[in-house]
Amino acid sequence: MEVMEEQWRQVEEQMERLLGGQGSEVTGCDVGLEQSKPATLRKNVTYIVCAVIFNDKEEVLMVQEAKPDCYKQWYLPAGRVEVWESLEEALRREVQGQFESFNGKIAVIRSFDRNSLKVNINIDSDRCDAFRYRQDSWHPVTLPIDLSCRHVVQRLVLVFTNAEGQVWVLLVKDMEVMEEQWRQVEEQMERLLGGQGSEVTGCDVGLEQSKPATLRKNVTYIVCAVIFNDKVKEEAGFDCEPITLLLIQEQGPQWIRFIFLAKVTGGSLKGLSAADQESLQASWWDRQSALSLRGRDILRLIDCGLKSFDRNSLKVNINIDSDRCDAFRYRQDSWHPVTLPIDLSCRHVVQRLVLVFTNAEGQPRCFTSPRRRAAVRTHAVTWAANMVVQEAMPSSYYDHDVNTLGVFSLQHLQRPAAREDGRHVLQLTDMEVMEEQWRQVEEQMERLLGGQGSEVTGCDVGLEQSKPATLRKNVTYIVCAVIFNDKEEVLMVQEAKPDCYKQWYLPAGRVEVWESLEEALRREVKEEAGFDCEPITLLLIQEQGPQWIRFIFLAKVTGGSLKGLSAADQESLQASWWDRQSALSLRGRDILRLIDCGLKSFDRNSLKVNINIDSDRCDAFRYRQDSWHPVTLPIDLSCRHVVQRLVLVFTNAEGQVWVLLVKAPVLHLPTAAAVRTHAVTWAANMVVQEAMPSSYYDHDVNTLGVFSLQHNGRQHGKTDGMCFNSLVMLVPDHIQRNEDGERVERTSTGQPPPTENPRYVWIEVQKQTLREKLLEKTKNTSILPIHSLY
Repeated sequence: MEVMEEQWRQVEEQMERLLGGQGSEVTGCDVGLEQSKPATLRKNVTYIVCAVIFNDKEEVLMVQEAKPDCYKQWYLPAGRVEVWESLEEALRREVQGQFESFNGKIAVIRSFDRNSLKVNINIDSDRCDAFRYRQDSWHPVTLPIDLSCRHVVQRLVLVFTNAEGQVWVLLVKDMEVMEEQWRQVEEQMERLLGGQGSEVTGCDVGLEQSKPATLRKNVTYIVCAVIFNDKVKEEAGFDCEPITLLLIQEQGPQWIRFIFLAKVTGGSLKGLSAADQESLQASWWDRQSALSLRGRDILRLIDCGLKSFDRNSLKVNINIDSDRCDAFRYRQDSWHPVTLPIDLSCRHVVQRLVLVFTNAEGQPRCFTSPRRRAAVRTHAVTWAANMVVQEAMPSSYYDHDVNTLGVFSLQHLQRPAAREDGRHVLQLTDMEVMEEQWRQVEEQMERLLGGQGSEVTGCDVGLEQSKPATLRKNVTYIVCAVIFNDKEEVLMVQEAKPDCYKQWYLPAGRVEVWESLEEALRREVKEEAGFDCEPITLLLIQEQGPQWIRFIFLAKVTGGSLKGLSAADQESLQASWWDRQSALSLRGRDILRLIDCGLKSFDRNSLKVNINIDSDRCDAFRYRQDSWHPVTLPIDLSCRHVVQRLVLVFTNAEGQVWVLLVKAPVLHLPTAAAVRTHAVTWAANMVVQEAMPSSYYDHDVNTLGVFSLQHNGRQHGKTDGMCFNSLVMLVPDHIQRNEDGERVERTSTGQPPPTENPRYVWIEVQKQTLREKLLEKTKNTSILPIHSLY
């Protein structure tokens, strides 16, 4: 949408008002609303007012505190804003306690003019001298404007200027409902009113609380037939044809029943001789004779059918007995038009709403576009409309009833190969495993096995439970350096923090905003130990969920000098080399394991770096050739969330290897987001649970390690995430328990458990070199370990 001349004129006028200290209504929020909650005093926001008040002697008004934690101490008049108060009202109330009456002005010392005209009121100058605001003050008079806002927001006049005095302003394109767009919405509503449908291209509300619909897993659809004669195959023996939907009953998206009015088109009535697991027999019921009913709920359904049944309609021209089956047309004056499912797919159970408001004059109002709302398990499907109204007009919600009057049409797609389980609602269409796609997956696995990475283009599991990673807000990354000299002494630093004062630890610290892991490592070693360093490889990753992850590096000194007590600061007191034998007061014994990890990879006989430095100060070394895992350093690729990209394999005794893949949109390795309530490595369990729920508890999901790690961190809040390219092995649990609780051994079939979710598929690795590499990694686990500290 182009910024039209009229809209720009209105923006100019608004900026003029803002520059003049005026305000305007807040009509929306462009950024950050999903991370913000409505401001509620004493719950998630606290506003403090503080008064700076002088008399004509430039003496400032102070109050002596009565609170226990600051008893008899002095402070400016200040306090919290109470519910229902404006800032100025709160200020007057707080200062009121110091005077019987008060009508002063607020100011700051830079704006006070003791020579100003006194206000003509009869008050003592020591008690309160009001004054005018200094004309040359640092900013104009500014007082709160009485306009409401639900969140704490900033309205930005964001400008860019140059030396020539040109000024640019950043704007959000105002998306007015243009005439053409409204015309398209009108046409869509005409189609919906006519019983037609249209593709579901997105969902506006509730998608984060909804999961893709999967039959027999999280949704159950029941069909029920109401068929009359004039006085379907498995259960009644008849062939039938649906005429219309009569009624839809639901208990949330997990259970929906569709009652059809139908007509018989062939077959014969099922007798006792044909009894099977579907039914014993079928019969016509006159609704008068006694019959043992399974449930009386069907009486209402039969009444619904009778409203639409026309026994005088034309017979279908087939040779069948009238007592057996009289087909009929749908009654012309029936209570609703013919409604049958439309063959259009959808991934979730959703409602597309034509939400209207009418008045006594018959003027209808509706939203500018039909809203789509995903159904959630905890509420009825029709509750979706309530959620839209709650989001759209929260303050008016409890003053209005939200009445779902009925359904224009119903969209659902079913395919022979793989059903779409959403109903306006569907599951992914089965994607053929194309040869070219599989070749690309093989190439990607080859790169991952070689320690490389690839862009993260999406997330298959857990995204609705995960928030974008933001340093210092919901994720913390720690870097830790293991550095040796040629005597195999390890570099240690003496802490300066009050809670671990004078204790010793490895150089370590938090990654700061806009830093990569390697940049953070260099900074921490320089600040705490005085050395310049270069990371050689990651040794180990430790994690307590995505909110706390520590990266232990093996590093080498490349310059600088050992920090002594004379250089003590808030970062550390000093640094020293430790032989691991002499007594040292350690901040934590967890570093002993990290040092052992480093020794496994340290080669003291390696070639020295050709720089003129003392060997005690820094002996750089090459990475040991026979080390336990290859050199692994972070790859500069961005990611918004903390995720795992899984090479999830199943192997058998014959050396066969299968890899679990996601089919859509193209064949690819599964990616799962880490969630705060579990370890990062739990993401693999989430994938297995979704792909094969009934086999999940019969197998162990083992994360063997990390091929490579992807992190960028250049854009705070947008690239603070991390991708762990992980090797995961699905191993059958051979020991199980029978019904009596006794341990029994289960014989493995040598085949991976079948996938129950059609999104997933097992592919056997036929390429010999790739299969051998995967088998070698699973047997020797020669990859970077990641350990959960949960």
